[in-house]
Amino acid sequence: MLRRPAATCLVTAVALAALPTRAWAWAPAQRPSQTAQAAEATAAPEDDPALAQAQALYREGQGKFETADYDAAIELWTEAYTGVPKAPAYMRIRVLLLYNLATAQERAYDVDQDPRHLRQAQILLSNFERSLDAVYDRDDPAQAAEAEKERRRVTERLQEIEARIAAAEETSSAQPAPADERGHTPGSARPLIVSGGVLAGLGVAGLGLMAGGLVMGTRANDISGLDPTDTDGRRAQFKRGRTGNALAIAGGVAGGALLLTGAVLLG
Repeated sequence: MLRRPAATCLVTAVALAALPTRAWAWAPAQRPSQTAQAAEATAAPEDDPALAQAQALYREGQGKFETADYDAAIELWTEAYTGVPKAPAYMRIRVLLLYNLATAQERAYDVDQDPRHLRQAQILLSNFERSLDAVYDRDDPAQAAEAEKERRRVTERLQEIEARIAAAEETSSAQPAPADERGHTPGSARPLIVSGGVLAGLGVAGLGLMAGGLVMGTRANDISGLDPTDTDGRRAQFKRGRTGNALAIAGGVAGGALLLTGAVLLG
């Protein structure tokens, strides 16, 4: 399983702070090379209640992130993202929140191994990459160069996430299917069903044999059509009666046992 070194992840990828000028700054905690670029504040209207609420949600989510409650951090940062206005003045804040959310989704996968977190991180990072122009000033050569470096870092990270998703899917396909409440796994009942059907069929055939034996025995008991002096005929008919009785007994015993066993397996 691939894991990013701590130095290359923004644990607090975006730090929202209210400046004395009531502008917001984003300061990546683990990218010193970006501090000067990220310290440039995005102008925002004064006393903006939506912005203040989003800032409070961000800070609360940061605390959840730092205490490894990543699902809660994701929920709070998503709410903060939703609360930030879509006006151009706020675009930089919204874009960098995408990075935070992607990082939290990756960390959430480390906890519960649910590949959905990696897929969501992949989508968030792709959106972040497409929006980098809102974070960097393309007219500034220094920031334009930094933007290209950031784009390469994001591309590498997306490749790592894709590799992690592939590894997770491979591990999932190699694991046995989960058992149900009776301990059965999907597909494990098929041999039982086949065996049960075969035995039930043999049981029905045995009961049919019993029925045939009973009919044979009953007919053998009727000697009204024989000549009283026909000793050989009487002897042959009595023999057929004994054979019919034996078949009835054998068919009944075997057929009943096989049918019962087959019914149990089918059940």
